Parts: sequence; structure tokens; C-alpha cells
Amino acid sequence: MRTTMPSALLCSFCLVACLSGFLFSSGKLFAQERQAAFDPEGKFLTIGPEQERKLHLFPEYLNFLRARLLQQPDSSYVLEVIHIVNDVPQREMIAMDLPKLLALRKRFVLALRKTIPDVEITLADVEKVGTAVGNTALGLGYGFVGLIASAGSSSPLPATSIMMPLIIGGGSIWAVSQPWFNRSSLVMLENGLTIGTVHGLALSGLFSNAQSTKFSDSWVTGVATGVIEAALGVYVAEKLQLNYGQTTLITELGTSGLLTGAGLGYIFSTNLNAVSGGALLGSGAGFAAGYALSQGQSWANGDALVFGALSPIGLMLPTALLALSSPNAIDPKALVATSLATHLGSYLVGSWLINNKDFTYYQGAAITGATTLGMLTGLAAFLISPPNVAVQYMLGLSALGGTVGFAISYGQAAARAELQAQTNLLEGASSTLVTPSIFDEFAQNTKVEFSPVGLVGVAYPHLLPVGYSLPILSIRHTFSTPKER
Repeated sequence: MRTTMPSALLCSFCLVACLSGFLFSSGKLFAQERQAAFDPEGKFLTIGPEQERKLHLFPEYLNFLRARLLQQPDSSYVLEVIHIVNDVPQREMIAMDLPKLLALRKRFVLALRKTIPDVEITLADVEKVGTAVGNTALGLGYGFVGLIASAGSSSPLPATSIMMPLIIGGGSIWAVSQPWFNRSSLVMLENGLTIGTVHGLALSGLFSNAQSTKFSDSWVTGVATGVIEAALGVYVAEKLQLNYGQTTLITELGTSGLLTGAGLGYIFSTNLNAVSGGALLGSGAGFAAGYALSQGQSWANGDALVFGALSPIGLMLPTALLALSSPNAIDPKALVATSLATHLGSYLVGSWLINNKDFTYYQGAAITGATTLGMLTGLAAFLISPPNVAVQYMLGLSALGGTVGFAISYGQAAARAELQAQTNLLEGASSTLVTPSIFDEFAQNTKVEFSPVGLVGVAYPHLLPVGYSLPILSIRHTFSTPKER
């Protein structure tokens, strides 16, 4: 006997089968890849040609159209890049494991950070005016030295001396009036006018005879070289979009290289040509190393200030220790070699101290200011000490005071700098502007630097009309208050 399925049951079976098939196909549909963001906050899902021109994430694709980050059904990631080859759009799918994904997102965060205006390196109008006035005064000082150097000679330097303040002051006025001029530009401008002048003196000394060299001729070469270096430095800072931390690092290592090269030249040969050549080679190597380091990792605005804060202490520490132990048996060459070793070693300490930290400009300025204040306090302690205290204690007290000042200010800022580094990495934001305290403002606007020009007077006093009176330390304070924007 043949039986048939009731029509109602048959309809129910067909409905269940259709529903199951729909759910199965829908599950496959919903399990397809989905778009992921390049940033942790999920704001940037697609990078187009306009964004790529600013971020430079994919320079290997000349005709870039679009990039997307896709998450696959198995939770893996694929980078989709569309570019044009021979007028035909090409689609590339690049598998991204976890290290590659994290590296891509870190590159995106760092690239995005460079596009965000940095309020910390913006100069207030009063600071720009102070820069122009200060550099004009520097030009007057250079001209005055030139007038002294040309006294009693047939050199046409007096006319050149009159031009120095006009060229330096006028150039500075033009530079600070430009909308792109900021704290990074200021670093390169001042470095060119000071260290660049030393480069010019070294260039003159490289091809000169110490016995017949006219300081007036060397001085013109030095100042002219400084002006050229200042102009090139400002151009490079703007062209490469270097931040304050990067320009400070480059100039710091350039100056350190100059001292190291000059010291090595003195160790192996005491003649002027060797010292000058070593200074130029060392400075060039220092600039190159500084630029390479500035591109190899992210440098917050205050990092380079902390990185080099201990270098003056490293330079004077061997002299202080040797002066205390055996003041009458100091070998000059051994002293120079030891000083250079501890000076360069201070950078290793500085590199370790800024690791995984982002110091703001104000934090870095406060740390260097506290270090300088400590050094001056140690010097003042010697000056007010009883007359029977030996002069050998002067550098020791100064180095001790600087170390204490650095330790106190660094300890106060390190925890916040570490937290800021973690925040910047996650959010892709520029360094947070910290409202400066009174001490921060003083430290920011007061610059006490070791002056290589003073070494020329110590090593070769017979070449200079002012001899030993050239300053070893240069101190300058700008009476201005940075504006929080």
C-alpha cells in the first residue's frame, strides 16, 4: 500500500530546508573580510593619494591610488594596495602577520605625528624680536673683534666689520619674519652663526701657517662661513621638516664631533693644521651621525636636551679628578684623551636615560637648566669659600652641583615622560604641551653653553689679539615668556 506525506508536513520540511540553506549562505556571507583601521582609535580606514603625499607610507608605489587594511575571516590581516602600472590599476594583497601589522601601525602613528602642528616649537612674537636683536648684537660683537684684529694692519677689515652686523642682523630679521620660522629653525640659525664661525676658523687654520697667520684674515673666513652655514641650516630644517628634538640632536653631535676631532688632532699632533683638520672631520662626522640618529627613531622635542645634558660634566670630570689627585703631574694629552672619553660616554648614559620616554620641550629645558644651575651653584660655592681652599676644587664642585641638579630635575620628569611616550604611541599625538612653571620659563630662556671659541684662546693665545680673555662659557638670557597656544 502506497502512503503519501501529508501536504502540511511536506511544506514544513521545505520551509526548514530553505531556511537552513539561507542561514548557511548568510553565515558565509557575514564571515567575509572586513575593513580595519590603520590607527588605534579607528579613524583612518583608507589612505588615499592626498594622505599618502603627507604621510609617505608607501614610497615604493609611484602611482599610488589607495591602501586598505583588511581583516580576514580567520582574524588574519591583509594589506590591500592599489596603484597604476602602465595606465592599468593593479591590486596587491600583502599578508600581514602580527609583527608586520604592529610595525605598519607604528609607522602610521609616527608619520601622522609629523603632520600635526607642534605648538611647543612655535615662537612667540617677542621671542622672534629677541632673536633678531640678539643676533644683531652678535654681529656687532663679531665686528668689534674684527676691528681689534685689524688694528695697525693694512687689512681692509674695518669695512667688513661694519657689514657684519648688517648682514647677520638683517638676515635674522628676514628669517624670523617668515611664517615657517620656528624653534627648530632658530637652533640651526644660532648653530651656524656660532659653531659655523668656528668651522670657518678651522678651515682657515687647515691651510695656514701658525707663525705667519693673520687672525684678521681667519676671522673674516670664520664669520663668512658662519653666515653661510646659518642660511643652509635654516633651509635644511624647513625642507626636511625637522622637529626641535632632531635639530638639537644634530647640532649637539656636530659640536661634540668638533671637540672630539680637535682633541684627537691635538693628541697626535699639536700643530694648528692637524687640530683644524681634525675639528672639521669630527664635526662633519658628528652632523652625519646626528642626522642618522634623528631619522632612526622618534625624537620628542625635549629628548635631545636630556640626551646631551650631561656632556659638559663628562668633559670637565677628568680635569676635576686629576686636579684633586695630582695637580702637579698632569699630562695635557692624557687629560684631553680622558676628557673626550668621558664626554662621549655621557651620551651613552643620556641615550639610556631617554629610552622609552618622550620629554617635552619644557621638561628638557628644565632639566638642562637645573644642570646648569647646579654647575653655577658649585662654582659659587667655591668663590665664597675661604681663601685657603685650593683652586683644584672649583671644577669638582661645579661637576658635583651639575650632577645633583640633573638628578633632581630628571627624577621629577622621568615618570611623566615615560607615560607620555606610551600615550603618544597609542594615540599618535604630538607631545603634550605642559604649562611651564617659573623655573621652566627661566630654564627655557637662559642658555649657558660651552664655547669652543674659548679653546682657541687657550691653545693659541699668540694668534688672538684678546688671547685668554675669550669666554669658555657663553651665557644668554632672553626676557620673554612663551605663550601657551
